[in-house]
Formats: sequence, C-alpha cells, structure tokens
Amino acid sequence: MRLLLGVAVAQAWLPQRPLNGSWTHSIEAELDRSLRQYARPADAAAAFELAKQLLADPYRFVLILGDTLIADTRLVFNKKGMHHLEFVKSIIERRGHENVLYSYEWNADGYRSEDQLVREGCPTPFDLTRIKPRSWALQQTQVPMPRFVIAKRHGYDQCGLLVPNCYFDDLKRWRHVTKLIRGEASNRTFESRDDRAFWRGSIRTQPECADEGGNYARTQAVALSQTHPSLFDVKCLDCDVRNEVAKPCPAYAFDEETASVIKGDFSMLHAPHIGKALYAKYKYQLNLPGSVSGSYSRNLNHLWSVGSAVLLWDAPFVEFYYPALRDGETHVSVARVDAAGKLAALRGDRVLQQKLLTNAERVSEELLCPACLEAYWRTLIDRYRRYFRLDRVLDDRVTLQRLLDTLDVEALQLVALDVSTKWKLVQPRFITSRDQLVALADAATADPRATPAPARAWRAKRRKKKAPVDEDVARRAAKKWLRGVVPV
Repeated sequence: MRLLLGVAVAQAWLPQRPLNGSWTHSIEAELDRSLRQYARPADAAAAFELAKQLLADPYRFVLILGDTLIADTRLVFNKKGMHHLEFVKSIIERRGHENVLYSYEWNADGYRSEDQLVREGCPTPFDLTRIKPRSWALQQTQVPMPRFVIAKRHGYDQCGLLVPNCYFDDLKRWRHVTKLIRGEASNRTFESRDDRAFWRGSIRTQPECADEGGNYARTQAVALSQTHPSLFDVKCLDCDVRNEVAKPCPAYAFDEETASVIKGDFSMLHAPHIGKALYAKYKYQLNLPGSVSGSYSRNLNHLWSVGSAVLLWDAPFVEFYYPALRDGETHVSVARVDAAGKLAALRGDRVLQQKLLTNAERVSEELLCPACLEAYWRTLIDRYRRYFRLDRVLDDRVTLQRLLDTLDVEALQLVALDVSTKWKLVQPRFITSRDQLVALADAATADPRATPAPARAWRAKRRKKKAPVDEDVARRAAKKWLRGVVPV
C-alpha cells in the first residue's frame, strides 16, 4: 500500500516521456516515431496515389512549388489557415523551400471530429464517445492518411505529424514580439515581482460535455484565486461557467470547493484584458488547456520568454516541442488537488526557481526562436518527403504535371501566393486554367534546395551596396500586439 501511494505521488506530468538524448534529438525522435505510424508507399506509383488523396481535400491541402504556395480559398480565408500560410511564407523568404504537398489540420484537437479520426483508420488507444458504429468497422480496414497537426488532444499516440501551432505566425514578426517581451521582462528582477501565479483567459461553455475539459480546468483554476488569493491571480475575461444543474457533465463534475465558489459571486473573479508586457509583473505564469475543447492554448507560446517560472496544468495534449519538456526542470505540472501546495513549496525553493527560470529561457531560445522553428520545419519537410517518397512525385516535372492534371481547376478556387524572396512580399493570384498549373510545374526548380535564381542575383547585387533595413513598421505592429491593441 505504501509503495502504491509513493508511485501515485511521484506520477509524472501526463505527456512526459523519457528524455532521448538532447532536447532536439528527443523532438526529432518523436517525429520519426510519428512517421512510422503510417504505411510507407512502396514505390513512386504508390506515392502518386497518396499525393492524389492529399489533393482531394480543398479545405486542407497545401502545395509548395519553388517559392509559390498553392491552396484553395477555403483554407486561405480560414483564420488559422492564413496564419499557417504566413508562417510558411516567412520560411520561404529566408531560404527557398523544397517542393512539398501536405494536408494541414488546423483544428486544435488534431482532427475534425472523433468519428473522422476513427473512420480514416487511425488507432485510438484512448476514450472516444462520439463515434458512429460503422466507423469502428472502417477503422480496421482503412489506411490513415498523414496530416500535419498543430496539437494532439489525446497525446502522442494520436495520429498526426506535429507542426508549430499557427499563432507563431510570421517568423519576422515573432522575432520582434519575443524581443519586446524580453525587453519588458529584463526591466524587472525576479525578486521584485508579484509572488502569485498569473493567468488571464476566457471560459466559454461548450455545447457538448465532451468538449468541456478546457473550461472545467479553467473554472477550477479561477476558483483558486478565491480560495487561495495570496497564491493565485487567475481570472477570466469571459466567465461563462457551466451551470451544473441545467447542464450536468458527470465526467467534469466540480469538486465541492470549486462548486461553492461558483454558487457565490463568480463575477468577482472577472478581470479585464492586459497586454503581454504586463505578464512580466508576476513570478509565475500558469498555462491552462484551451477553452474550446481542452487541447493546447496559444498563450503558452510567449510565456517562456517572460522571465517567469512556468506552471502547466496537467493534461494529455501535446505540441511539437513537448518531448523536450520535463516536470520539475522546464516547468512545474499542477492540478486542482495539488496546485496550491506545489506553488507554496516552489515559493520557498530558490534552487528550483532558478532551474525553472534558466530552462524556460532555454525553451524560448533553443526551441521556439524563429531560427529554431524554421529548423524544425525544414527537418519535418525533409523527412516527410523522403518517408512518403513525395520527392519522386514533386521533383519530376512529368510526374508533377500528371499530378496537377488530376485537379479540377474549374471546381476549385485555387490561389497561388508567389513569395518574392527579393522584396519579401506575397502576390496572390487566382488559378483559373490548367495552363497556369503547367507553368508552375515548369517553373519548379529541379533542385528544390537551391536558392531561386532571382534571389541569388538580388543578393549578389546587395553585397555591393547593402542599404539599412527600416523595421519601424514591423516593430510598431509587434508593439500593438504586445500591448493588446490588436486582438489575436
């Protein structure tokens, strides 16, 4: 009995896995494991059929040929889709890109629906509740198609190849934002900061109980500000808390203490929005699951740069860099039952505080810096192309043209975003004829790793006379976002 109790107390953060060498090696090892979950095409013909499948979903496919991004308006005009394309655009601007075709799943869960996950043949070693009976039979016969996902709600065993979430956005803008956040953080010593854990976000009741996980965690955390006001400054911008009488959810029944806070004047725990710069007023930053379904929250992107210790609410969802994170080293994992106790202990442990601060800065500078995000993306693209043999389809002009011939241009709403490595601009144009696709295939470089010729000529010219770059516009935009002027 004592042994079992000890194991329960020592239980690690839910997504934690043994560190496999360096941080980068652990992340790449998980990427390789995720690739091996899928059947590899036996030859170029099988790879061609896979490419046709990828092109069949206009809401999600992204095709990159040289310095041109091609997608349907149904993805381009999707907010998360556009954020992702901005991210890829900024990578192309830096050093060109390999020809690639992939399916981008923008939903925070890593899938459109639980039923879709099952009927496409993905293994599901976790509990699912919204599955049609016929889909369970399909799961045994279907071969899952690879998808790029921004998070996996149910953990590493879920299908998908993890990519940076879409809210890192344009890498140049991300560099300015993190620089400004670090600048604000450097103006405050750790000792001078508020000694509480900080969080601001929204609680929005979802139509189905299965999607209430994030709001359940957020409500529990906000309630801690009333029961432990000296430890937590955790408040909601929108406080739409589920009414347990009108909408009972047995899987997410509130504990007695949280229920008591909800029955009182919960509106007292409302607080206005504050700019990202003011996060640096606090020693501890709490990250909570997303409100829509309980998957990732974009809030975590910048928390590693604030100069604070990071607390992660325990949940199974994962992002691409999570294999490098360690409870007690990069962050402290907390839950409703132990959050107050762990934070109280952390406040008195200077050694652990310093370790968390050092490693949070490492996460920011070694995993989430613009060059780090680009390096991971290029590693992913290289291994993805080779594993699924897409290089044999997209780098051969005849095969590529044959693939593009399968697209029904009239039925689609294709947009080509021509990324100029010379002027750092995107020039969108609609593709309305097959001839335009043929021209794109012809223009696709034979060596995707080579810098496009126009960019080479431009850079050679700039070496003779390099004018200073005016970054005032980008800096002003970053400052507006940082201060909360522009909602993201």
